[in-house]
Amino acid sequence: MVPLRAIAEALGYQVTWEQDTQTARLNSAISLEVGRDYYVYMRMAPIELGTAPQLKDGSVYVPLFYFRDVLKMNNAYFFENQVVIDNQEKMQ
Repeated sequence: MVPLRAIAEALGYQVTWEQDTQTARLNSAISLEVGRDYYVYMRMAPIELGTAPQLKDGSVYVPLFYFRDVLKMNNAYFFENQVVIDNQEKMQ
């Protein structure tokens, strides 16, 4: 699990938090709810990743694959205690 806000903001997303519903939103179009394996991207059908987002020490954590499977990044890796996300267009 990796911290959502730090990585999403580094990728240029604006992250907002709704305390009442325990919901994080990215750019108002992408949402996820803590404790529920239900990730929504651009009002499309929800995506399940097999692991629900978690709240830990005031931060929302998501599976690393969230960035690849929900945000449509080319790939996401955990390498030497750092997260590496390929955000470039795929090579032809």
